[in-house]
Amino acid sequence: KMGRLAEGICGTTRVLKLLFIAVNELNLAGLVRVPYRFVPYKYGPFAPDLYSDIEVLIRSGLVKRQQLDEDGTAVIQQGESLDEGMGYNGLTTLYRLTHKGQAFAEALLRDATRRKPGLESGLVVVKAQFGSMRLLDLLRYIYTRYPEYTTESVVLRKVLGLDQSQEPID
Repeated sequence: KMGRLAEGICGTTRVLKLLFIAVNELNLAGLVRVPYRFVPYKYGPFAPDLYSDIEVLIRSGLVKRQQLDEDGTAVIQQGESLDEGMGYNGLTTLYRLTHKGQAFAEALLRDATRRKPGLESGLVVVKAQFGSMRLLDLLRYIYTRYPEYTTESVVLRKVLGLDQSQEPID
């Protein structure tokens, strides 16, 4: 039912950045009682609460987290470490809704769409446009459009193409 929205998302950083774009460009803050508060951090906008929320979703059986190697092959996990989706050690993290998670997300989407018509198509656009974009390009989009969130960035010069000497981000 949810089509493109139900596909997985690779990388914790990507999950965070897609949420940031959705909140800011689809004006989602009014749909929830306590919206995420984004602050400038190492890779741009950051919402610390997202990490604990992801863990709750996983423990609740709504989201499945899987480590993938460079070829996209699942890796047997030795613990529950989260990467930042930056190609750390050649691994990335795939987040996917479970069947239970899809049903829950569909119910939330139905309710939210009643209050904000056009929300689903907006989310589809965000996911399609930014979900598979190279992480460097995604960060460049956010850094250019929201420079107030780049003040603590450790990759600012690399993202903006000002420093070619740093290790690649993707």
